[in-house]
Amino acid sequence: MHLTKKPPHKRVNSIHVVAAPSNPPTSFHVTVLSCNTIRAEWELPSANRNGIIRGFKVFVQPSVGGDELVFNVTGNGTTELIIEDLTPSTSYVVSVLAYTVGDGPRSIHLTVMTSEGNICKFM
Repeated sequence: MHLTKKPPHKRVNSIHVVAAPSNPPTSFHVTVLSCNTIRAEWELPSANRNGIIRGFKVFVQPSVGGDELVFNVTGNGTTELIIEDLTPSTSYVVSVLAYTVGDGPRSIHLTVMTSEGNICKFM
């Protein structure tokens, strides 16, 4: 009988820390589509994602005050959102954040103004 000696088994411990993203989404911009509709577009955070991006939150608030609307976009493959039913001729502040197990920082805040109401008649 021939015995072979096996090398000792090595145990490797690794720790993967999952936290909220350290950076906001990049290339954020907003386009006015009509008197009551805008499109927000962005790209994944460029670095320090701290895990798999599970989704995004888009924040929309009238510039003169009022309730902030929050839209949840799940998954990391969708990087745009069309927001409808806004008030014509109104200025809105829009931002976006990415999240993993927690919310990352918000992007820059962009201000856009929806078109005048008579454009809606043609849509």
